[in-house]
Amino acid sequence: MFRSRLIMKAIALLIGIVVLCTCVIGLFVISATQEITYAMEEKYALSLLDRVEGLVRAKSQEIQSYRKQAMQAKKQELKDITAVAEGYIQSKYKEVQAGSLAEDRAKEEALERVRYFLYGDKDYIYIANFDSVLISHPDPKLHKADFSQINDIYGNPIVPALVETAREMGQGFSSYWWNRLGRDKPSKKLTFSKLFVPWSWVFGTGVYLDDIEEEVRRKKTELIDQLRTMLSEITLGQTGYMFIFNADNKMIIHPDQGLEGSNFGHLKDPLTGEFIAGRLRAVAEQKEPLRYVWDSPDDQGNFAYDKLSWVRYNDQFDWYLCSSVYTDELHTNSMYLTKYILLISLLVCCAAAVIGSLFFKNLLRPLTSLTSVALRVRKGDLETRSQIQRKDEIGILSREFDAMVDRLQEHLSELDTKVREKTKELEDKYLKLEEANTKIMESIHYAKTIQQAILTREDQLAPLVPECFTIWQPKDVISGDLIWSMDHEDGFAVAVIDCTGHGVPGGVMTMIAISSINRIVHELGIHDPGRVLQGVSRVVQSMLKTNGTTSFSEDGLDIGLCFFRQSEKKLYFAGGRLSLFCDDGETMFEIKGDRESLGYQSSNPDHLFTTHSIDVDRKRVFYMVTDGFVDQVGELNGFPLGRRRFLSLLEAVQTKSMSEQKQTLYEMFANYRGKEEQRDDVTVVGIRLYPSV
Repeated sequence: MFRSRLIMKAIALLIGIVVLCTCVIGLFVISATQEITYAMEEKYALSLLDRVEGLVRAKSQEIQSYRKQAMQAKKQELKDITAVAEGYIQSKYKEVQAGSLAEDRAKEEALERVRYFLYGDKDYIYIANFDSVLISHPDPKLHKADFSQINDIYGNPIVPALVETAREMGQGFSSYWWNRLGRDKPSKKLTFSKLFVPWSWVFGTGVYLDDIEEEVRRKKTELIDQLRTMLSEITLGQTGYMFIFNADNKMIIHPDQGLEGSNFGHLKDPLTGEFIAGRLRAVAEQKEPLRYVWDSPDDQGNFAYDKLSWVRYNDQFDWYLCSSVYTDELHTNSMYLTKYILLISLLVCCAAAVIGSLFFKNLLRPLTSLTSVALRVRKGDLETRSQIQRKDEIGILSREFDAMVDRLQEHLSELDTKVREKTKELEDKYLKLEEANTKIMESIHYAKTIQQAILTREDQLAPLVPECFTIWQPKDVISGDLIWSMDHEDGFAVAVIDCTGHGVPGGVMTMIAISSINRIVHELGIHDPGRVLQGVSRVVQSMLKTNGTTSFSEDGLDIGLCFFRQSEKKLYFAGGRLSLFCDDGETMFEIKGDRESLGYQSSNPDHLFTTHSIDVDRKRVFYMVTDGFVDQVGELNGFPLGRRRFLSLLEAVQTKSMSEQKQTLYEMFANYRGKEEQRDDVTVVGIRLYPSV
């Protein structure tokens, strides 16, 4: 084959082509590769900067959204708390109208009672008259104090502004700076005030906003730590890096620990003498890179390295985000790639020359043509065909290839149509589902905030009881269990309520339960828990309309209610399907509640619940628990925990402190449940009473 002049010419032509291709690569491809590599390095630096900017923007919007939602929740909480005080004042006013109480006496009782309406972190309700005198305030120094000429630390009037807002609009919000009860340092306070026209009173409550701002600062610190970790893992070129500073020229994040946290506004470009910080801020507006001279991480203090920095500005945080790379390192990668391209090109050319010369006569031309067609088909050109007419295997292959492309073109056309239709359908369904899910979750989390505001927490129960603990563990975001408490001039009352269901339905029932028990206690008092439970059952039936024969509602609640009368040293208990567990220092026993639930259609509205009386002549411990604890199924045996195990556990921990008992109950419940799903909301209340001295 090599003796043929035609083959020799073909080989010579092939070698000439190979040499020519090598020269073209040397003259054009390598130069283009260097430019492309340089551009890719710049694009990479910008893409990293855009990613960090996107993260910072998203986090800043998230923090702003948190601040707004938290403020709305605080405002609603103030309205709810004020509504409680308004209900009590209205009740006293109705007694005056009914003639059962003198107006002066009613005012005196209302002022004294509201004065001790404390909630949250020493938050309270105040009452002022139209002369800006605080006629009811828990702080003895401020009680009956004239605030008509008293301003906050910024010179803004405090009580006159509240009175003016209530008198002009009936109710409204205002803010000022004041000391939290029991503290010396002033904080910004948001106040809701409301007008009570019959007695010319303005009453309301406020909340300090430093908790919200502290959480915002914490989220911002977490973001900085997250960015610091992320940026520490990023390298541009070989030693390039990213850094962040604020509008005050304070370096927030920088790989140089000596520079991070300091003000670098005094540093200048050694060549131009201009301040580096000012030039970086300027290019953020121009969106062009800044070229300047700086030192290298490997050669600190020697400001002789040409450098490029791209800058983005975040207006929410007032931050400048910078992506910085040394220009000589941009060329380093391109030169490294150029060497490999030359080496690979040389090897490919040699291999092509040898292989082409061996198979040139019978295979090169038709196979090259067929290969070219196949590459175009792979890139999506389904209109091309080989059109090779031969009677050998290559001809058969060419015809079958063309037929295959024809079938592929038909199938892809049909498939593309179906994919577009299905994609559009799925996108529409996904958008609707995502929108519905977002609205539902927003509503659920808002309801959770309201529920937690009315729930009696352990820190709220502690001032009423010598020693206590609470466990409140919802199955879902919103709980169907609730802890209620009330301070009394001769003791206190506490209740554990288990409403129908859990999640959103249970949460709605807790609102109805709280409203009902507050209403009955205001009407009947708390002295007879059995009568209170009967009244609550009737009110719930009325609210749910389950007292009619045509009602389909199956909602109601179980409850255990205790009232401790200090003067008698007695604890009164009544229960609707919930028991009271008592430790008398020797044994643990159960005082069962009536086998009658409250508020259901099947509940008897005339059932008078049994009120049990227990003498507290020595230290005793009492426990109330919902069925979510005792009915929990264990991972190992598949059976509920049960009342017998619960009693045994209480007997084992009765000598421990209340905090240790709480921890033991938590651990026992978690160990027993294991990986088994929590079946219901779980609530436990423990109180330890000492005899009066």
